[in-house]
Amino acid sequence: MNRQPLLYVALLLCSLPFADAQDWYVATSGNDNNPGTQDAPFLTIGHAIGRAAGNDTVIVHGGIYDQGNSALTIDREGLVLRAFDENRPVIRANLGGPFATVYFEEDNCDGSRIDGFEIEGGRHGIQVGSGWPQEDNPDPSPTDELTCDDIVIHNNIVHDVANEGIKLPAGVRNITITNNRIYNTGMPSLSNAECIDAVGVIGLYVAGNHLHHCASNGVYAKGGSVNAIIENNYITDVGRVTNSGAGIYLGFTTTDYQLFDLENNPERFENINSIARNNIVMRARGAGIGVQSALNAKVYNNTLIDVARDTQAGIRLGQGQLCTTLPTDCREELIDFTQTNVAPRIFNNIVVVSQDRAVMGVDDDGVDTDSDFAFNNNRYHHIDTTPTFRWLGDSVSTLTDWQVATTQDAQSAQGNPGLAGDGVHLASNSPLINAGLHIECIGRDYDGNVRGDGSHDIGADEYGSGDALAVPPPTGVVGIGLQLPLPVEEDDCLEDGDGNTGDDGNEDGAVLYAQNCASCHGALSSSTRRGRSAVQIAAAISFVAEMNSLSFLTSSEIDAIAAVLANGTGGGGGGGDGDGDGDGDGTPNGPAGSGGGGVIFWLAFALGALRGAGRRT
Repeated sequence: MNRQPLLYVALLLCSLPFADAQDWYVATSGNDNNPGTQDAPFLTIGHAIGRAAGNDTVIVHGGIYDQGNSALTIDREGLVLRAFDENRPVIRANLGGPFATVYFEEDNCDGSRIDGFEIEGGRHGIQVGSGWPQEDNPDPSPTDELTCDDIVIHNNIVHDVANEGIKLPAGVRNITITNNRIYNTGMPSLSNAECIDAVGVIGLYVAGNHLHHCASNGVYAKGGSVNAIIENNYITDVGRVTNSGAGIYLGFTTTDYQLFDLENNPERFENINSIARNNIVMRARGAGIGVQSALNAKVYNNTLIDVARDTQAGIRLGQGQLCTTLPTDCREELIDFTQTNVAPRIFNNIVVVSQDRAVMGVDDDGVDTDSDFAFNNNRYHHIDTTPTFRWLGDSVSTLTDWQVATTQDAQSAQGNPGLAGDGVHLASNSPLINAGLHIECIGRDYDGNVRGDGSHDIGADEYGSGDALAVPPPTGVVGIGLQLPLPVEEDDCLEDGDGNTGDDGNEDGAVLYAQNCASCHGALSSSTRRGRSAVQIAAAISFVAEMNSLSFLTSSEIDAIAAVLANGTGGGGGGGDGDGDGDGDGTPNGPAGSGGGGVIFWLAFALGALRGAGRRT
């Protein structure tokens, strides 16, 4: 069982006690000559941070704290900046003035947290710092320039900013963004301004947020981002300025060719090993969810309503391209560089469109058709007519033709999804109840309720599993009203496959392993590749020259080999120590991005690297 989401949200709990930790207080009635106690608070937040040491807490009373054209800088490791009570303090800067209203300074902000504020103005609302020297090094590695790690941004309102609501530049690691409300980015009319912009982030957890009226996309993780979990978010009315604004993108296109960690990502995938699950996206001018230049992306149990209003498709798969905006700044050999999607998996989603757009669209070269890609148990609906599709750039007019062209979506269907009055939860007579694929790593729904052991419902809601959250969130609720962290009782979908039930099991995996793998990786009982999933094995066959000779193996044969590597031989949660690192201790070798079974582990496997090597990746 992998508990990576708990790693990301552990900082939402009370900070560990430090013997020398101190609380400092700030109030608009205070004075910076005061001692900063509860009875004699400081006047300014910046002064309090300047007095604080690492692991201290700065507690701010309600009121407006005007930064003018200066950023409020957090430059203490382990610092907690939080509101005194429900009377939310406002940190305000001039629109477009400082580069960020709140800035986590590189090299001095590990383990810091901001909780309970309203943040307004500036270029970016919140920016996490990175000191990655792009100009001095044409091929920098984020593993060498990691700066701000383990940052928590929780329970804040971020709005009316000139650029992004939250900006995460390349090199930062293990960022948690939960239960925030972010809106009105790109003010007044900037077209490229996401609510959450993550570029080259190693370990990202985005959950329980309410994102709306973003100038472009709601959230994307691109530029070589790894291990992003985007779940249980409510995203509406995106593309406020640009007609291509999507709800969520795993991957995208990147103008800065220097952002990629070429040691671990030589193919320059925009996104590696990430998932979008249990999200609700409504009224997006572009795709509800897009997957672009991604490796092993997973899109599970999302509800996408009235999406692709102006362009793209309800769910869109496209190839990424470097240097799309500034080709003169790009290396000559990279100007025409493109990368497709490898092994995307798209299950149990509701996709509803109202305009003349495909419900599911795969662009020309939008997927590597030789990879282990899969679509199934989705529900497609056009409000006024028969839904259409797009496969490798060509229009497909019926679901049947789509199934034939793609050889996928055999258990998917079209028609009204049967939603309740709020337009997102399932009605009691919905045909989607118990119609989904059971996926072990989707143990809960949008409302945080348990999905159960049988067939799952399609979409973000599991009917009858518990109390439903109000949609849209009521006035006064920041985020969606979900109590976080969620209990984690299942694989997080990122490591060893997706836990689907229903594999045919007809192939003899032990025999196939002995014939094709044992000579290099040892006997099955002591294999050096125990715990590897089918997707990992397929990627290794594609990327590792010494394994190209195994390209004759079929998908079912690879599945069978993966099954015996998981069952009874350690790792992957299927046997042995059950933690996926195969060392017998029941504990993963490290958190995402910190070595052992850390981030980009299966891409590293595809490149021949050993898990458990202890490298900080």
